[in-house]
Amino acid sequence: MTQAQIQTLGLGSLWYNFMRFSDRLSSRLREELEQRGIRVRDVSVLLEDYSNDEVRYRVEIDIMIYEAVRVYYDGIYESCNDAASEAVASGEIAEDEVEDYVEECVNEEITRYDEEYGEPPFELTYRKSYVEAKLETIVEDDNYTRSYIDVLKVVYRQSPYSWVFKEASDEDIERMVEAEVSQILPEVLRLYQAVKILYSW
Repeated sequence: MTQAQIQTLGLGSLWYNFMRFSDRLSSRLREELEQRGIRVRDVSVLLEDYSNDEVRYRVEIDIMIYEAVRVYYDGIYESCNDAASEAVASGEIAEDEVEDYVEECVNEEITRYDEEYGEPPFELTYRKSYVEAKLETIVEDDNYTRSYIDVLKVVYRQSPYSWVFKEASDEDIERMVEAEVSQILPEVLRLYQAVKILYSW
């Protein structure tokens, strides 16, 4: 929702209070999970929709479960350069073809890693009325390393009455945050424990 739409709909207090609520809820959830030794990749609270009657929002939590492998580009390039040198020595390629050979070799190695580690070792999807979860593999690449990280993505949805945010005081927001933490946290912990058991091979 754009700032112009917020102004047009007269959502100033609702938007302001929702932003305070979302910031506080995301930090509280992260704090509770990290206190339990759970590695949190991201927590976000997002406004999905608004009407005169209700506010619909979702909480997205990404929990790091397992780093399958971390690949170092230096090592791949070194290996591919060695292979290129052998190919030149055996007459398989000419000296001026080395650069192309190395790049192709590196791309093939990355493709091989993507195929082997680009998806979780098993499929997991969970859904009920207000919570859903899925196991995904996220690839983090900083041009120095390429990491394949299995992440539990939990999405929680809620639709309170719009007046709850419009009229909320600081104390109301704090109570709302704690109520949501007490609702979301047990669900996330159950899912996390279930997934960790599956990874304890």
